[in-house]
Amino acid sequence: MSKVCPKYILSFFLISIFLVLNLSTPPLVEAAPCPNGVCQSSQGENCNTCPQDCGACPTTPPTSPPTTPPTQPPQPTPTPGPGSTPTPTPGPGSTSTPSSDSGSSSSSTDTSSTTNYFPSVTVSGKGLNFSGTASISNGVIDSVEYSLDNGTSWKSTEAVDGKFDEISEDYRFSLGNIFTIGTYSVIVRGKSLANVYTQSSSFAKTDITISPPKVTLNKFLPNPTKDQTPTITGAVSSSYLSISKVEISLDSGRTWFTATLVGSKFNLTTKFLEDANYPVQARAFDISGNIGQSEIQTLIVDSIPPIIGGSIQYFGSQILTPDKDNLLRIVAGTESTIALSMKGGVTQAQVVTPEKSFDLTQTPGTNIWFGKMKFENEGEKEIKISAIDGAENKTERNLYPIQVEDFGNVVEEKTKSPIESATVSLYLFETSTKSWMLWDSTSYGQENSQKTPQNGSYSYMVPPGKYYIEIKAPGFVTTQSEILDISQTQILNFIFPLQSKPKIILNLPYFGKVVLSPPTIIPQTVKTNSLTKPSITSTTESQLILTPGTASPLLSLPDLNGKEIKLSDYSGKKVILSFVSTWDSSSLEQAPILSNLTGSLLKDQNLLVVSLQDSIASMDTFVKRGKYKFQVVVDRNGQSASDFKITLLPQHFFIDSKGKIQEVYVGVLSQEDALEKLSNLQ
Repeated sequence: MSKVCPKYILSFFLISIFLVLNLSTPPLVEAAPCPNGVCQSSQGENCNTCPQDCGACPTTPPTSPPTTPPTQPPQPTPTPGPGSTPTPTPGPGSTSTPSSDSGSSSSSTDTSSTTNYFPSVTVSGKGLNFSGTASISNGVIDSVEYSLDNGTSWKSTEAVDGKFDEISEDYRFSLGNIFTIGTYSVIVRGKSLANVYTQSSSFAKTDITISPPKVTLNKFLPNPTKDQTPTITGAVSSSYLSISKVEISLDSGRTWFTATLVGSKFNLTTKFLEDANYPVQARAFDISGNIGQSEIQTLIVDSIPPIIGGSIQYFGSQILTPDKDNLLRIVAGTESTIALSMKGGVTQAQVVTPEKSFDLTQTPGTNIWFGKMKFENEGEKEIKISAIDGAENKTERNLYPIQVEDFGNVVEEKTKSPIESATVSLYLFETSTKSWMLWDSTSYGQENSQKTPQNGSYSYMVPPGKYYIEIKAPGFVTTQSEILDISQTQILNFIFPLQSKPKIILNLPYFGKVVLSPPTIIPQTVKTNSLTKPSITSTTESQLILTPGTASPLLSLPDLNGKEIKLSDYSGKKVILSFVSTWDSSSLEQAPILSNLTGSLLKDQNLLVVSLQDSIASMDTFVKRGKYKFQVVVDRNGQSASDFKITLLPQHFFIDSKGKIQEVYVGVLSQEDALEKLSNLQ
């Protein structure tokens, strides 16, 4: 027996194994994507190779492959939810494909024409809380989601029974509280256990509109009221967001106070309110910070009639003070300003004169009123303040009369006839440059230079300084005044006579009579003491100050600690009673002088300062800031202004040891004058 090579035996063995394996196993065919939604075992498909949403492998594979291709077009892939696995979902109107909502791998019968089931969903809301029902005709609801950005992002809802695992599920969700003002669309979709979503055309939808809180103030009854601690009430509402806070303002929104909020009602009992008109407004904040405001209502607290306090009058930056005849003097054609304080809820005020009236305007947030006055005609003008409060109470009070002096004039020296079109210029010596310059009059409401009209008039009212006047007119010698060294506000209204220029008359052939005037080389200088002024006579005896020798009115006011101080407490002593106000610039100048004066007084001499129409708090701050040492009392409403006939500030009364007023001084009082006047008292 011949031997067989072991190499051939091994080769034969391997070939035999290969043939057995290939003859006993059907050829493998690449798995198709289950076009009918059912595994085809004849094509080598099985439950592991089929997509998850295909049906289970049939128990008896078809004997032959389908003779016709599927009639369904390729299906679109549904939009997956957050964290979900993408699954095929037919678009709206597409032909359904076999589907199972169970998602299990258990076997089922051949359903080559079964329907794909889409969840349906409903939604309704109450405020920011929403609820509804998701259901599916065949399958299980796996989740419900909502979106506020038209499907860009989705958030999960909560199953009412705690779990999504049935064919119909009730759900709920809340949107929270972080919403700015605007309209929002809420859309809801469901998802089956087989990852099939509600079609977009069938999303449940509802809209919400976030508006500012609605705030309403109740009407003030009665209004005006004498109640100085009134309670302000109102109501607030919001469609979706709860209210977190309500605030009330009494000054058009500059300051706010927190009100008490109970349900939809709010109230605020104010602190003590002075007699005034209060623009009241309420505002409410919802929990998202959105703000709603009420309309403004005016609350009129009417406990006193209008009370007119002290005043100041000035032109430019210069304060006007009365002269020895207790008159304020200005010149015709110049504009002056008046400022005064008034308490009692004044709503309108005027300066009234026999010729015309001038309106006053209130500085917002203060009791200070301002107005402009201008008089074109000379004469003594009686000045009256008329004030009306919110309750239609009216108060009138006389101020110091104003003496309006006539214009100055430029006239011919011989005939005294007025000269028209003369140029009048006022020059000021500038100490910084050591030179003469045309005075800048614009800040004082005047013109410089001035061209004389037909009546030859001009006028100036100037602050302290060195000046001279120059006048030029065609056919006349240029004329200058001597240097005027002015120490206080002064009216310049001299009558200037001008000399005609010398004339040379020639009779020339062909030309006839020719008149020549040589140019002026050196101006003519006149002394002001040789010049006259328009004469004017005072016709009114001023009754605006207390007559010397009369007994002082009673005075009892609180000091900065609230202790009542009476003027009668100084009986048997000499007293300076000084009235000031913290808003008045002259009073600010007076305060340090009075403080220094306190340390120079003798034992029988006293100084008492009255702060007119200021609060204790504001005066206390004023005294502490200036470190002033004088004794001060506060007249909050300013009633003493009427008792002591205070019109201009500051104003000082020198009262002897018997309680009689011996002198009244208006304006800033120097320490030297104060001590001298005190020493003359008995």
